[in-house]
Amino acid sequence: MPHYTLLLDAEANGEAQTIECSAANPWLALEKSRKAIGRHAVELREGERSFGTFKPCFPQDRVWEISPSRSRVPTA
Repeated sequence: MPHYTLLLDAEANGEAQTIECSAANPWLALEKSRKAIGRHAVELREGERSFGTFKPCFPQDRVWEISPSRSRVPTA
């Protein structure tokens, strides 16, 4: 099963929090980590590959706001 890292925006103390998650696909990794993410924006990564920045939309709580313009894929 693929392993994903979720990078949460830095808190007031300036330190970013990471969440490690294994899931069948990137979207399930977001859903599995929803409680830990809370209202934070989070960057979803698989190794060096970034899937972009996501933020839970409230009050729906089931829809993710996606910022693909911030996504990046490393080049060789």
